[in-house]
Amino acid sequence: MNQVIRIKMFEEEMGVASSQNVITHSTVKSLFLLPDDAIIRLSYMVNGKKMGCKSSVGRDRRCFMSSRRIFNCSGYFYLGGISEISCSYGFERNRRRNESIRKSYSKTSFIAVSYYLLKQILYHNGTVFFSTSTFDYCVAQSNCRYYQREYLDRVRDHARLGLPVLTNDPQIRKVLKRLGNSVHVLCVLADAIAGGQGPDAAQEETQAITDGEEIFDHVMPLVIGRRRSKCRVGYLVIILMFLTILIWEEVNYGTLVNVYCNYYNHVVYLPITKNRHIETNRYSIGVIVVIENEDNLGQYDIALKTLRCYCLYQDYPLTIISVERNASYKKLCPQNDFMFRRHCIVAEFLERHQEFDWALFVDADMGVVNPSHFIEEYINEKFDLIFYERIFNYEIMAGSYLMRNSPYSRDFLKFWANYFYKLPHSFHGTDNGAIHNVFLEKFCGDCSKIVINCQRLWNTSRNFNDLNIYEACVRNILGARNFFDNRVLLLPKMQSWARDGWLTNSEWASQDFFLHGWQESKLNKMMFAGWNSPFVHHDIDMAKCSTKLAFQNWPYKDSFIQSNDEIRKRLNRISRKVHNSYLESLKSLDFY
Repeated sequence: MNQVIRIKMFEEEMGVASSQNVITHSTVKSLFLLPDDAIIRLSYMVNGKKMGCKSSVGRDRRCFMSSRRIFNCSGYFYLGGISEISCSYGFERNRRRNESIRKSYSKTSFIAVSYYLLKQILYHNGTVFFSTSTFDYCVAQSNCRYYQREYLDRVRDHARLGLPVLTNDPQIRKVLKRLGNSVHVLCVLADAIAGGQGPDAAQEETQAITDGEEIFDHVMPLVIGRRRSKCRVGYLVIILMFLTILIWEEVNYGTLVNVYCNYYNHVVYLPITKNRHIETNRYSIGVIVVIENEDNLGQYDIALKTLRCYCLYQDYPLTIISVERNASYKKLCPQNDFMFRRHCIVAEFLERHQEFDWALFVDADMGVVNPSHFIEEYINEKFDLIFYERIFNYEIMAGSYLMRNSPYSRDFLKFWANYFYKLPHSFHGTDNGAIHNVFLEKFCGDCSKIVINCQRLWNTSRNFNDLNIYEACVRNILGARNFFDNRVLLLPKMQSWARDGWLTNSEWASQDFFLHGWQESKLNKMMFAGWNSPFVHHDIDMAKCSTKLAFQNWPYKDSFIQSNDEIRKRLNRISRKVHNSYLESLKSLDFY
C-alpha cells in the first residue's frame, strides 16, 4: 500500500451549527473527487473540546456539535483515493459500543483536507485547523489569492522543513520549485471547482502538475508534533555549534572584536609641532635598540619604522645593534640571557661613543605614536639614570631608560647585566625581576632586615603572581621616594615617555610619545598585550622623514585619537586597581 500522510483536522472556531458555518459531505466529495459511497469523518476542536460528526453511506448530513463525544482521530490521505483511518472513541457510558464503532470505522474512511487548511497549518505548529467561515467565503467569492499571498512566506518556511505542502497557488509552486524537488506538492484545486470549471478540470490540472506521480510514495508520515520537536532540537544543536565556533574564533582570533576595535571614519594627518632643527640642541642624544639577530626585525617592523622616521626628522642618531652580527659585543658581554646581555652592550656602546651626552634605550617593540615630542622633555640633569614605573603593575620598567653617558651609568648597567650570574633557580622574571634586586642591593643595603624576606620570595617564586608579590615587597621597602643615591630617578606612573599601548587599545592623546608592545605577532590578536594599530596603513616613505612632509607617515585612524583627559581617566582607573592589588599583595606577606 502506498505510504500516506497523517493529518489531524480540527475546527478553529465553531459556533452553533448553521448552513453558513458548516461544510457538507457532498461538498467534500465533490472537492476531492470522491465516490458517493465514501465514508467521511470530520473531526473538530471547539474551545479545547474535541467534537465530531459522521455520515452514513450515500447520505448528506451536516456536521454538528456534540458535547457527548470525546475522542482522538488520526486519518490518512493520499492522492487518488481512500486509505485507512484508525479512530478510538471514548464514550464515557458505553465502552462496548465504542469498540464496535472503532472496528467498523477502521476499514474504510477518509479525512478531507483542502488548500484552505494550509494557512491554519502554518499558524498552529502543523496541526490542521479548518475554518469553515473562510472556506465558505472563498467559495462564494471564487477568489483565494489574498489568502495565498498572505501566507506565501510561511509556506516557504514550512517547505524548508521538508514538510508536504497542499496548494493550488502558482506563486507558491514557483517558490517550492526554487527550493528543489525535495518538497512534494499536493494540488487541491478548490477555486477551479468554485469557479464552475468542474471536477474534471481540477483532475486534469492535478495530473498535469504531478505527471501522474504518486507523490506520497516517498513522503514520511507527517506527525507534526514529533517532527517539530526534532526540528527544534536540530535548530538548537546548530545554534549551539554556531555559538561554540563563534566563541572559539573570538577567543583565538577575535575577528568581530577586531573589526569593531579597528573601525574608523576617516584618516587624520596631524602636523608635527616641534622641530629640533630650529630649536636649541642642548644635548647630543643617541637612541639605541638592541636585537638578538636580524631575523627578529620583521616582528618589530611597525615600531622600528616609526622610530627611524622620528629620529630622521628630529635629528636623533639611531643605532640598532644586532648581537649576532657583532662578535666584539658578544665577547665583552658573555651573558647567555639576551635580556641581560643587551644592558651590557648599551654600556659598552656608550663607552665607545663619548660624543653622546645622553642615550635613550628602547625595546624594539616601542613605536613613536606622536612625533611632536622631544626626548629632552624627560631628561633631568640632576640624575644619571632615569627609569619609569609601569602602569599595569608596580614593577620598574626594564625595557627603556634614559642614561647620561657617565661612568656611574655604565657601571650600573654592567652590574645589572651581571645579575644574570646571581639568578635564583625560580621564576625570576629575567631582567625585569632582577632590576628590583639591583635597587635593593644598591640603595637599601641597610634599609631593613625585610630585604632578606623579599629576596626569599624571589628565590622561591613559581609564577607571575609570586613575582608580583616579590615586586610589591621591594617597592614597599623602597617606599614612596622617586630618587635614589641622588643619581637614579624613578618616574611615577603616567609621567614617562612611554607606556603600554594595549592598556587603551592603542588609543592615544597628545601627551603620549612612545607606545610599548607593537609586536607583529600580537597585532589584532585576542591575547595578553594584543593590540590594534592606530594607523590606517604602515607604509612609511623614508624619503619624507627629513622633510616637512614627514607628518604624512603617521596616517591616524580618527577613532584612535582621544583627549588627554579621557586617556588619563582610563589610566587612573587602571592605576587604582593596581594599587589595590599592591595592598592585597602586601597583606599576603606574613612578615609585615
